[in-house]
Amino acid sequence: MQTIRDYVAPDNLLHDRVILVTGAGQGLGQMAATLYAAYGATVILCGRSQEKLEATYDRIVDGGHPEPIIFPIDFYRATDSDFMNMITAITINFSRLDGILHSASNIYQLTPLENQTLDEWQQMFSANVLGPFALTRACLPIMYKAPNAAILFTQEPHGLKASAYWGGFCASMYARNALMHVLADELSIHPNVRTANLLPGPVASPQRARTHPGEYRPSLPSMEDLAPLYLYLMSDAGKSRNGETLHMDSSTEDDPSN
Repeated sequence: MQTIRDYVAPDNLLHDRVILVTGAGQGLGQMAATLYAAYGATVILCGRSQEKLEATYDRIVDGGHPEPIIFPIDFYRATDSDFMNMITAITINFSRLDGILHSASNIYQLTPLENQTLDEWQQMFSANVLGPFALTRACLPIMYKAPNAAILFTQEPHGLKASAYWGGFCASMYARNALMHVLADELSIHPNVRTANLLPGPVASPQRARTHPGEYRPSLPSMEDLAPLYLYLMSDAGKSRNGETLHMDSSTEDDPSN
């Protein structure tokens, strides 16, 4: 049985594509943005920190890849106008958008519900579901014009199964999962656009270090080990996977492009 782990991408896999990555200033978002650029995409780097986005920009340019653009946005404060301004800029500069990777997320310390605050919940919902919803809604009209577009939501096991102490993160990622499934159902009339959950699993990322501080990190896969998963789902290879939650060991034997 072939799995996504076995997927080998050609060097020009994402040539001429325009892909927007949120959370691109650090962690999995930075890894994915750099990866997509290395395979030919022009990447739109989104996040709260201009300084961190510039570091990702430098990493991509220093690697000799297509020059990205930086678009800082704060999901905690952004309005509909901010998202529409973003898509207007994308339309003017590129006239296309082939992919979105929702990698940005927020989590506070793991603690019982009685110790969590309303402000913490509001910030987690803003980062984990409200911002992704508003950004996706703004981008859909231009993505409908793409020949094969993907909207990917980075998901987490606690967004699929509730557990004690994960509180607002768990609840907001459950809502993020529901958003993906509602979108997948609606995209059934737009076969050139698909959506899916991307499930990295335990990996040596900054967020993993926050939630599992005592873990022996050398035992974990590196973020770069996830390259086949990120490339498969963003490329034509994953075009049949609308509405699914996929990880490295997901079967690809039913995909017609393999």
